[in-house]
Order: sequence, then C-alpha cells, then structure tokens
Amino acid sequence: MNRLFACIISLFTVFYAGAQTIEDYVQEANEHIANGRFHEANTSLDKAISMNSKMEALYFMKGQCYHALGESDKSIGMYTKALSVNPKYIEALLERGVVKHELGKYKEALADIDQVIRINDKVAMAYNNKGLIFQVQGKTKEAIAEFDKALVLDDRYLSCYMSKAMAYAGLGDTKQALDILNKTVLMFPESASPYRRRGEVYVMMEQGTLAMQDYNMALKLEPDNVFVLQDRSKLRDVAGDDVGAVEDAEAAINLWPNNAENYYLRARGYYDLRDFKSVYNDCDKALSLDSVYYDALVMRGDASDFLGNMQAAIADYDKAIRLRPDSPDAYVQRALSKATLRDKSGALKDMDKALALNKHDAHTWFKKSQIYSTVHDYKGALSELDEIIKKYPDISALYRQRVLLKDSLGETDGICEDLMNALKYKDYEVMEQIRSRCPETAKTNLFRILELEYDAGFSLEMNNLPGALEHITELQKLCPDSFKVYYDKGKTERMLGMYDSAMADYNRAIRIRPNSSDIYVLRGNVYMEQSLYTEARRDFQKALEYNKDNFMAYNNLGAISAREEKWEDAIKDLTKAIELKPDYIQALLSRGKSYEALGDNDHACADYRTAESLGDVSAISKRLFVCH
Repeated sequence: MNRLFACIISLFTVFYAGAQTIEDYVQEANEHIANGRFHEANTSLDKAISMNSKMEALYFMKGQCYHALGESDKSIGMYTKALSVNPKYIEALLERGVVKHELGKYKEALADIDQVIRINDKVAMAYNNKGLIFQVQGKTKEAIAEFDKALVLDDRYLSCYMSKAMAYAGLGDTKQALDILNKTVLMFPESASPYRRRGEVYVMMEQGTLAMQDYNMALKLEPDNVFVLQDRSKLRDVAGDDVGAVEDAEAAINLWPNNAENYYLRARGYYDLRDFKSVYNDCDKALSLDSVYYDALVMRGDASDFLGNMQAAIADYDKAIRLRPDSPDAYVQRALSKATLRDKSGALKDMDKALALNKHDAHTWFKKSQIYSTVHDYKGALSELDEIIKKYPDISALYRQRVLLKDSLGETDGICEDLMNALKYKDYEVMEQIRSRCPETAKTNLFRILELEYDAGFSLEMNNLPGALEHITELQKLCPDSFKVYYDKGKTERMLGMYDSAMADYNRAIRIRPNSSDIYVLRGNVYMEQSLYTEARRDFQKALEYNKDNFMAYNNLGAISAREEKWEDAIKDLTKAIELKPDYIQALLSRGKSYEALGDNDHACADYRTAESLGDVSAISKRLFVCH
C-alpha cells in the first residue's frame, strides 16, 4: 500500500494547469484508499478517466485498488491499459509482474520484469522481484544472484536483504542467513522486519529463546505487526505457553479480523488448554473465511471428536482427505473416530492408508495398536504392538503399553522382560513395578546398574555431589570398563575440586574411547582451571579433530586466548562457538569483553545486549558501561 500512496502523490506532478476537476476526483480517491474503501476509490478514478483517458497513472491506481480487493484479473487489465497508454511505464510493468507472480504465472511475470530491465537496467526492484520468482521455482542460487544485483544498485534495500537471507536459510545455510540479518539489524535498528526474519531463522535452528527475543523486539518496534504476532503465537504454542499463544492470536484477530490463520492459531492454543468448544468455534470461523484450510478442517474434526460428535468429525476428515489425499494425518484421525464408533474394518483401512503414506512413523504404528484396544480387541492390539516393537525396539512407552495389554488379557509371560526394557530406555517410573512384580529381576546386576544410574542422576539434579559420587563409585565396581562411568565420575570429581582424581578418571575414559570429542574438552577444562594453558589448548584442538562442531572446544580456546590477551584470536574462536550455539551466554560475554578490549564498543554492546536478553544479569552493568 505504501507504493499506492507514493503513486498518488507522484500523480499530482503530471497534472496541468486548469485540471482542477480531475484533481478533485483524485483527492477523493486518495481519501477512500486511506480508509480502505477501494470500490469507492475506483468510482472516483472512473470519473477522472472520463475527463482524460490518456493519463496512464489513473489506470495504474485502479490496478492497485483491484489488487487490494483481490481481483487479480481486473488488476492486470488496468495495468495493461496503463501500458497501452505508455508502454515504458515501469511501475505498471513491475506491478503487473507482481500480480502474475501471485497467480503462479511465472513465465509471464518474468517477461514483464525483463521488459523493465530492457527499459532501465538500474531498477533494483526488478532484480529483487525476479529473484523472488526464482526462489518460488526452487532456483535458489539464481535467486540469490538476482538479489545481489539489486543490492549493488541499492544497498539500503531492506526487503531485498530479507529475501536474500531467507533464500540462504532455505538452502540450510543458516550461518549465512544470520550474517545477513545481523548486518541488517545494525543497518535498520528501528525496523521490525530484520528481527522477525532472524527470529524465523532461529526457529529453524531450534533456538527458541533467541527467536522469542527477536519477536519481542519486533513487536516493541511495531506493536501492531500481525505477522510477528502470528509467528510469536506459533512459537509460544510449541514452547507450551498456551495462554500466551492465545493472547497473541487474539491480538492478531483484533488487528485483522478477516484473516483465517489468526483464528486457527487461537484454536491451537485452546486445543492445548483442552477447551474444545472454543477450538471448534475458532476453526469454524477460519473455515468460513477460507473453506479449503486443511489444518483447520483437521482440527475442527479433532474438536468434534473430543466433544463426542464422531459423525461431524468424520465429515471434516473426509473433506480434509479430498483436499490432501497424500497427507496421512487426516486418515489417522478419521480411523480413531471410526474406532470409537466400533467400525473396526473402516478404522484399520484408514490406518493402513496412513501407514502406506508414512510407514516409518512410530506414532502412526502405535495408533494402529490403539484401534484394536478401542474396539476391545486386546489380542489384536497385542499382536500389532509386537510388530511395532520389532520395528521400534528403543521406545520405552511401547513396552509399558504391552504390559497393560497383557494385564487386560490376564497374561504374565514376558512382563518382567518388558518392564526391564522400559527401564533400559530410561522409563524410571517402572522401577517400583519391577521391585514388586519381579523380585528376582530386581536382584540382577542389570537392575542394580540401572538403579544406580538413576540414583546418581537424581543426586546430581539435587546438587548432592558427594551422594552422586558415591553412587557412581558403586557403578564403577559393577562396570569397570564403562566409558560413561569414568566420564561421569570425572565430571563429579571436578565439580568437587578433586582435580587429580578427575584427571585420572578422564585418562581412563580416553583409553576406553580415544575418539570421543567431549572427553578431551573435559580434561582440557581441568588443565585450564590449573592454568596449564598449553595442555588445555592441545586437548581442545584434539576435541575438534574428532568433532569440528564442538562449540565448547571453540569457546574454551577463545577463553584461553582472552586470558592471554590475544583478543583477535579470542574473537575468532568465540564467534565460531556462537555460530554453533547462538544462545551460549558465556561465549557472548567473553566475545563482548574481547571487542571491548579492542575498542570496538558497537560489537561489544551488541553481544552484551544479547546476553542480557537471554537472562544474564551480569550483562546489564556491562551494557550500561559500553553502550551509548
């Protein structure tokens, strides 16, 4: 819309003396547009055109109004009319190309853009728009080349930086994407867009804390940015902040009440809050705005299922399947609803279809077993679960479920074995069952080993280091050749300040597994704490030989260089650590200190601000001292 208002302003420069009536109509159209009344604006523009049909800008404005109304064909028609008056009207070619792009007419859109370039090869927007089309076509490298051309012509082209960054992110090169976005944040500190896009990249990297920080900053700059509210609602939903997800979706609804996604996002939050009536109502509203909204159909079906209306649920799943016949989700949910109605045959047919589409999904296999249980066919459920466990033997919940099914059938064979398998895969809640139901199993070395592992972990969690060391020492007697025992024992001894003992245990661990990257980092830490920097550096470098992405090794190399006041070397290693783990506060603080020592307060300030946003209180005083 900003281009629309700019066009209206520029239009006045072409009016000639005495054309007051046309000017009146244009001003009237301008007022309508400012208030979102595009039909009325077009009526005013028609009156202006009736007085002078050779003013291409009037047709251009009508094209913009039709575009805003979603009437793409009419919009293209108006841009074409403007070009019939002035074939070299660059703005009309660009905007017609945009509409054709939106319609998926990429060849025609590219033809319009290429015509712009033939007329004037210095129009940055032409190369940007060409890059966007290439990106949609999957030609990401070609797209980046076009974005680069645009940025050579206009190095302040904000949206082009965003497009280039997201293109790299799409290639999986999140490092390059972040480099561009970090630069853009510094170039445009008052714009929400770079923060939003950087937040999206952090989400791709599963760095939720940093993503939330950027979304919060974007909304601080632009509180009414609906797209950021949508993004933050999604992130809050994933993070388990269901109330926050609903609040953001409601704010988006208040700003844009006719957007289907806003209602769907609020429904997601209500779903996790188990408010299925509200889920149904919001999905219903979303579907009234977009009748082919697949996710809303599936979720409305889920809500109907929970509310006990299986027929309505199945009807929604039917519609979802017609929209996306190759998506397994709706088949799974329809199967569960059919099972509730005791339609075993129909339910199993749907599950088989879902598994044909996604045969490697353990969750779907597990749901198939549940179908049998729902229709009270426990033998069928047990038989199915046996097959699932063969495919996925390392999922503890499957063994516990098999115990429940055997209990339902009055079977006892294999129950102790199932409980031990569940325990082996870290389901510690079954320990008491083993003690009470399987007393002989509870006397075995394996049970004692797993029990000691749990006790040691619990002691560490409660910060009872002597207790943890006692349990691990008992484990050592049962597992004298276990790498993990010496690894954990050395860590505990180091935390207790028992450096000689820790070093001895790390050396034993290295003899057992000499290619473990982490063990060299741990031994290097002990050297570093004793100011033996040469030995520590050697261990950290050894760690990187076995794992080039070990962020802690880079961090500690940087820390050694900082202690030796080799600031540039420190920054190099700390930057690598931050690239691998962007929310690692210690690396941010150390790099900030190194920048500060070199007199680079801008970069130091940026690191301290990031550390502060991640919850580090010590960064506040540093930030206040350095940032101006």
